[in-house]
This record gives sequence, C-alpha cells and structure tokens, in this order.
Amino acid sequence: MTASRSTSGNSAPTEIAAMAAEPIVAACKAYFLDLPMAMTSETLRFMGHRLEEQAKLLSSLSTCHTLSEVSEVQASFFKTAVGDYRKEAGTLMHRAKETVI
Repeated sequence: MTASRSTSGNSAPTEIAAMAAEPIVAACKAYFLDLPMAMTSETLRFMGHRLEEQAKLLSSLSTCHTLSEVSEVQASFFKTAVGDYRKEAGTLMHRAKETVI
C-alpha cells in the first residue's frame, strides 16, 4: 500500500520559503537595481554641474586680456574642480551607503 501525499492545506513550507527569500530579494534589489540607479543619477548630476563650470570657464577666458588674467581664471577653475571632485567622492560613498544599508 502506498501513502499519498496531500498538498492541500499544507502551505506552511511555501510560506516559510517565501519569508526566507524576502531578505535575499531585498539585498539583490539594493545591489543590482537601487545602487546602480543611485550612482548613475548622482554621476549624471555631477557631470552636468562640471559641464556648467566648464562653460563658465570658457566664457571667463573670452574676457581675459592678459596672460595673468588667463592664469588666474584657470587656477580658480582647477581649484574649484578639485574641491568639487573631492566632495563628490564623499557624496557617492554616502549615497552608496544609504542605498544599500
């Protein structure tokens, strides 16, 4: 005589499996969807900002009359750019941390 298994009314293993999978699904979503989207969004925002600064540089250079004015404008631009990139590195780290955790 063979015993037959009844699957009706025994959904507990399925529910337990679904509950166990929830953290895995959430982690995958965070790492493979949310994180790349956050990084792409922030990177595009930053690139737009730097391109605006580049346009301002070119505009400022067009009004320079001496080599020392050109040097001052470029030095100011590079000093600001270095600060912006330094700050952006921190921003990207913060965004990554808040997205994943």
